[in-house]
Amino acid sequence: VFYLSSCVDREHSLYGALGSAITKAKNKSAPLLIWLQGGPGYSSLFGLFVENGPFHVTKGFKLKKRKYSWTKEYSMIYFDFPIGVGFSFTEHEDGYCKHNEQCIDDLYNALQQFYKLFPEMKSNDLYITGQSYGCKFITGLAHKIHNEKNAGIKLKGLAIGGAFCDPPTHVDHGENLYQFSLIDEKQKQYFDKQRDEIRKLMNAKIIIMLIGNGIH
Repeated sequence: VFYLSSCVDREHSLYGALGSAITKAKNKSAPLLIWLQGGPGYSSLFGLFVENGPFHVTKGFKLKKRKYSWTKEYSMIYFDFPIGVGFSFTEHEDGYCKHNEQCIDDLYNALQQFYKLFPEMKSNDLYITGQSYGCKFITGLAHKIHNEKNAGIKLKGLAIGGAFCDPPTHVDHGENLYQFSLIDEKQKQYFDKQRDEIRKLMNAKIIIMLIGNGIH
């Protein structure tokens, strides 16, 4: 594990866990994957220990080696992001990012620091991966890297699961369910009414707190 100071002026530290590739990817040219969890607010350690990392936690709170892990083929960085999530912390209010562009700058600066710590990784192909709300940071970081052409970062692609990038579109389920005969016309009218109400709240800039299962 390691901490990176992604913005000295705002005095905060970004937490990352590095899982090195462990089979044929002992091959030093194995691609490097960044994993960003969703939420917003989920630690990427969830991805490490529950989804695709080299170990999972048993009911007895012991680490057990996972049979199928991304680290068998790739080197992985699991970032707790943005600042304030998981083990990433700041001791000052200004340390938290206030908008998406600032978050992306933090992540890009952290990646640059990572390459200074592990210069041998910079020649490897890079993929940015994650899920749900993390897609906003995945696409934002990719766009930043694309524009910083002189940085020498070998970005090769993105992998996004269940992307939550366009909420007004994502809340429109009625038509799809109706076409698959999962709801009748009356139920579709109810879905459409709820969709319109949610979009109205979004347009009014009212934050809707998702309780229960929520967004991951």
